[in-house]
Amino acid sequence: MTNDDAFTMQHGFRAPGNGMIIGAIETGLKKPGGEGLICEKIVTGKPNKSIIDLIRGQHGIPEGELSKMVMIGDRPNTDIELGYNAGIDTVLVLSGVVTSEEEAIQWAAQSEGYKPTWVLDQFGEDIKLTEEEKSKM
Repeated sequence: MTNDDAFTMQHGFRAPGNGMIIGAIETGLKKPGGEGLICEKIVTGKPNKSIIDLIRGQHGIPEGELSKMVMIGDRPNTDIELGYNAGIDTVLVLSGVVTSEEEAIQWAAQSEGYKPTWVLDQFGEDIKLTEEEKSKM
């Protein structure tokens, strides 16, 4: 599975996430008597660091350059935990699942892996550059 998010945010509303589909599949894979699954469940996407290892491999990024990477996301238990598991810095954006600094603090109290390096209110604001600044880019 790619992730087990119970929900995702769409236009400011909660929408079903992969976790709902996974829950249905898990129900069908239960061992007789309902104890455990007949096979191992493996999350191949967030928060499993293997996705970062794959990206590093595809782009020739050595482990010593992890400090040049950052994981940006709005969900502490997948996005931020992925960065933590991979050993890279993280940015929690308060525009999705978590919408306030108070919520970010509550998440961080649950697990060290949910604590972001930085918190932003939003990501992708339009930045107005002067012609001189543009020429330096």
